[in-house]
Amino acid sequence: MTTATLEPGRTSRGLKRWALRLLGGAAALALLAAGGIWLKAEAALHRHWPAGPAELAVAPAPELVPEGERLFRAFGCHDCHQDAGRVLFEARGVGRLVAPNLTRSLPGFTDADLVRAVRQGIRPDGTSLVVMPTGALDEISDRDLAAILAYLRTVPPRPDAVSGGTDWGPLGRVAIATGAIPFSAAAAEAGVSRPERPAPEGAYLARTICAGCHDLDLPRDDGLGFVAPALRDVAPAYSADGFRHLLRTGAPLDGRDLGPMKEAALGALSHLTDPEIDALYGYLTEAPH
Repeated sequence: MTTATLEPGRTSRGLKRWALRLLGGAAALALLAAGGIWLKAEAALHRHWPAGPAELAVAPAPELVPEGERLFRAFGCHDCHQDAGRVLFEARGVGRLVAPNLTRSLPGFTDADLVRAVRQGIRPDGTSLVVMPTGALDEISDRDLAAILAYLRTVPPRPDAVSGGTDWGPLGRVAIATGAIPFSAAAAEAGVSRPERPAPEGAYLARTICAGCHDLDLPRDDGLGFVAPALRDVAPAYSADGFRHLLRTGAPLDGRDLGPMKEAALGALSHLTDPEIDALYGYLTEAPH
């Protein structure tokens, strides 16, 4: 009887070939997965969304320009776009998100293009914007939007504050492919165009200006470590004067640093009028219907 023996050298070479095949297969699968994610992200970025009506019952006019400048800031447009564009986010591997310089891009947009961008989150080419707060701005009144457009048409082109535009890295494309980065067009709701601000005005302000960060009755987690409390939980804790102070300074009753709320108070909310703040307070402190 003979006993079979394995030669050490032959065994080692066999294991190496097996390991190389395994690694090659894993690499091929990884490339296929990466390619699939890339293609899915590309399809999402280039998806064409159906555009709705874009007519305004109130036409942009010179007499609306001063109010339009105020509203451009009160609705938070200036916080993102600034005077000549702004980098909103940048991280290695994820990408770069830029709010463009409106003074240079607007001449190529019709009023209808701008209405669709604001209310529907759709570019002129039919693709969706990202991060534009369409879920709040889809209810902006025709007069308010016409005033903003009238103002923007008067601003002369300015040199870009930042070079380059939005660009997505591998991790950013994974987030897009998996739906972690929402498209603005998906948040728009087909509503009825309102020529004027509907009554009560406080409800309108809550659903537009405040809705970019807050919900009425539930806290909202932005996914970045900040939870915006429900509006109806905040307002009743303040007197009318205290609420006005909160929106003007971002300083709460207990003196905490509210971070994003303080930024909003010193930015967009500083352009609300006292009657607007009082209307908002009255709406948020009345019994829900």
